[in-house]
Amino acid sequence: MNQTRQPSIMTTLEELLPTHAAAISTISTLITSGHVTLAQIRATFPIPSPPSKKQKKELKTESAPQHIPTESSTAPTNHHRHAALRILYDGELYGGFSENVGSDSAATDGNTVETHIFIALRKLKLIVDRKSANYSRCGRTDKGVSAFGQVVSLNLRSSFPDDTPLDCLPSDSFSSKTVTVTRPKKPLKKSKAEKKNMDPQTLSTPPVEYEMVTKTIKEYDYCRMLNAALPPAIRCIAWTPVTPDFSSRFSCTSRTYR
Repeated sequence: MNQTRQPSIMTTLEELLPTHAAAISTISTLITSGHVTLAQIRATFPIPSPPSKKQKKELKTESAPQHIPTESSTAPTNHHRHAALRILYDGELYGGFSENVGSDSAATDGNTVETHIFIALRKLKLIVDRKSANYSRCGRTDKGVSAFGQVVSLNLRSSFPDDTPLDCLPSDSFSSKTVTVTRPKKPLKKSKAEKKNMDPQTLSTPPVEYEMVTKTIKEYDYCRMLNAALPPAIRCIAWTPVTPDFSSRFSCTSRTYR
């Protein structure tokens, strides 16, 4: 075989078997003596094809550093407060008020007043779930029975930050309070020269930083929010803050049935 082609053969062999120096030497001798051809070597040890765009993107995502929140970059959380809601509903359209949690009669339970209330509460993200909401109801009503003053109490998400003292929270949805809240900082614009000197991974996944600012806010209008998410025959007509130990069932002093 022509000696001038030997470098290209060796280069190919090094690509095919980069960690087998002895094998490279043996196969090179076989090629030089004419016992095997370079095409046969390529067929036996195919060179892997380069990664596709999708594979490159996946590799880049896996290698990107994950930002770990620190004390200076903690996302703000909302306060939760115990509140009582006054509910009015037309019972002719529903299979009673209370939802039988864990019952197999899904057809009936899915059309109770309480079921629709919890669907609205979760949709509005005012609660996470029933178990963690510290929920209680004043009483039950049967299928077809309406109510004008049903009261339920539970923990609702507030518009105020979590570190706001309970005695500073407003008792209605109309009074304003000035508090200090945490919000994400607006990233500073960097010049082309600064971006050029920065780590590419830092540019792709910049850490989120937060700042403390003073802001005047109001409490959520729970009645308006719920009425927008509830069926027309179920209305929330009033709300009031209550103490954490308040129970609509056990704190009730009287009930009226007609």
